[in-house]
Amino acid sequence: MNALKIVQKKKSHKHIFTFHEDTFTFAYQSKHGSGELDLDYMDVAEKPFVQIERNDWLRNVGYIWLIVGGIQLGIAAYAQMSLAGRGVWILLGVACLAIEYFSRVKFTVFHVDRWNVHVIQDKHHDQIVQTLKERKKEQLLKHYADIDPNNSLEMEINKFRWLVKEGALTQEESDTKIAQVERLFQEDHSTSDTTLN
Repeated sequence: MNALKIVQKKKSHKHIFTFHEDTFTFAYQSKHGSGELDLDYMDVAEKPFVQIERNDWLRNVGYIWLIVGGIQLGIAAYAQMSLAGRGVWILLGVACLAIEYFSRVKFTVFHVDRWNVHVIQDKHHDQIVQTLKERKKEQLLKHYADIDPNNSLEMEINKFRWLVKEGALTQEESDTKIAQVERLFQEDHSTSDTTLN
């Protein structure tokens, strides 16, 4: 199966996701550094969080200029001076805050093993997130969906409950599996009793 490759670019960030059958590669590059990680789908956390990269310097300068402009206007109004040209600092402050707002970079962040995988919120975002979730589900079901008679009843029940938390099974599917496990262990217990008698 050919690997699916998706490239994201925004500001100084460049992320490359390469989706293989059982693993994916996350390569990243920004002004803070670069690297490449090979990761398992099963290790992707079910619930991501949002992180926003802001330009704090530009935001702070914007607020300072707004304050300076407000003070100048206040002094001019109090002294009954002309207000012409007094709003320049306010305009500059508003411009700085607008530039800071539109230059923000938003990420959806998944914890994977010991790492955080940042998905830039752009036109490719939904496809990447969907692919991660679908392949994680496929991998979990491939490894854990079958009933393992070598495990204890409690281990199997906990396994199917865990698969619900990881998004691989619905609650209804998990309940069905748990009922099958309980029947299987009851039958085994009955067979053991019959053999002993």
